[in-house]
Amino acid sequence: ERLCGAISERVHAMRCLGLADTAIGLSKKAGRALGDMLRVTMSLEHLSVHWNRFTGASAYELLGGVYDNGTNGTGKLSRFDLSNNNLSAASLDQTDNVMKILSSVLRENEKLFHLDLSYNMLTAAQCEILSQGLVENHTLWGLHIAGNGATLDAEGFLVPMTEKESPHRAHHLRTYDGALSKYHARPP
Repeated sequence: ERLCGAISERVHAMRCLGLADTAIGLSKKAGRALGDMLRVTMSLEHLSVHWNRFTGASAYELLGGVYDNGTNGTGKLSRFDLSNNNLSAASLDQTDNVMKILSSVLRENEKLFHLDLSYNMLTAAQCEILSQGLVENHTLWGLHIAGNGATLDAEGFLVPMTEKESPHRAHHLRTYDGALSKYHARPP
């Protein structure tokens, strides 16, 4: 919390911040602090918070900042690594809220260019919520989704797995980055 406050107050030209494998996601306060930092640190282009156990309230608070950064007209966050956080580990209600705000980020954030959601153990139903946010997305060119209940097909569509398929088999799936023109959900 203090680190994010110091960054927000003193560093106005920071372009990249890596906070991987620090376990900061265990605290709702840290998620809120990072979200608040993203609301005011408009120069930040790349944020990496992989391996931090963001889930539930902490993930929701962080993603609220990502949403605001990309929809306020002045934010620059274009690369976001949220991999290996097990976003689906919270209660069902909390996880649904996280998926809904992440879907809103995908739908309304016009700055996000690359997103890594690998190995968050998202179910097929949760990935379906994400795919709804991708329907109108025309800015995301890199999406990593391995280790979750969905795949990317050869045309770049996010395809939730069937009930018989397990997210645990997703480590065998490939992710695509830059090979396709854009990532989006297949229209209904």
